[in-house]
Amino acid sequence: MDLINPQIIIGSREDASNPLLLRHFAIDAVLSLEPVKILTPVNCQMLLQVQDRIALPDAVIAQAVNFIDQQLRLGRRVLAHCQMGISRSPALVLAYLHQHQGLSLSQGLALIQQARPQAEPHPALLQSLARYYQTDPARVSPRQALAS
Repeated sequence: MDLINPQIIIGSREDASNPLLLRHFAIDAVLSLEPVKILTPVNCQMLLQVQDRIALPDAVIAQAVNFIDQQLRLGRRVLAHCQMGISRSPALVLAYLHQHQGLSLSQGLALIQQARPQAEPHPALLQSLARYYQTDPARVSPRQALAS
């Protein structure tokens, strides 16, 4: 698990199923993009079935961003996870950072990759975010964000 900021954490399915890690990081809410049985009580969990390597539906982007925002407004620490914490969960945290914290998609991706170097959202996911936010997809590429 990696802290993207003090209230948002990206991790894997294995991280989300580890009660010791959830308690250690004081996780209150979980955005699951992969089914997982959470053994430690959390205040709220949302499961969104999201496939990797295909465009994110607009409704999924909106639901994920709204869930993260709502939980943060309640003062909760949010874990976003997919199978490995490499593509889907970083992409949806990126959407939140762009929409609610005012970072460009490129800046948000750089922030995520600084905290979680293995994060590399699939190009199809990045393109769907660029389309959703009406941004030039050429300006958001995984490793290019780190170089800038």
